[in-house]
Parts: sequence; structure tokens; C-alpha cells
Amino acid sequence: MDQYQDAIKEMIQAKVEGKEIVSASEEEPQVIDIMAALKQSIEASQSDRKPMAKSATAKKTKKAAAKKAKVA
Repeated sequence: MDQYQDAIKEMIQAKVEGKEIVSASEEEPQVIDIMAALKQSIEASQSDRKPMAKSATAKKTKKAAAKKAKVA
């Protein structure tokens, strides 16, 4: 026999003898509002965001465009 069957037999015997059966109650899991968590995460990331530095490629492209404009 396994532990489950042993536990069931003990519960049945206790019930027959008139003892009070006490079972462990399960705690309800905490419910998380996903949309509220997402909004909070977005707001936090936007407040922590720093302006992006221009990349070297963008600078070169602007310079090339400026030279073409001067030549034309």
C-alpha cells in the first residue's frame, strides 16, 4: 500500500470512531492583474529611459547628405 491509501484508511477509522476529521485547507493563490502590471512596467521603463545617442552611421549619412546638398 502507498501513503495515500494509509492516510485514507486512518481517516475512515477516525470517522468510524467518531473523531473530528481535520483537513488542511489550501491557501488561495495571489491573483495578479496582468494589465496593471504591464502598465506599471511600461511607465517605469519610460521614466528610466535616457535619450539615445546618435550612431556613427547616422552622423555619416547626415554629413554625406549635407555634402551632396552643397555640391548641387
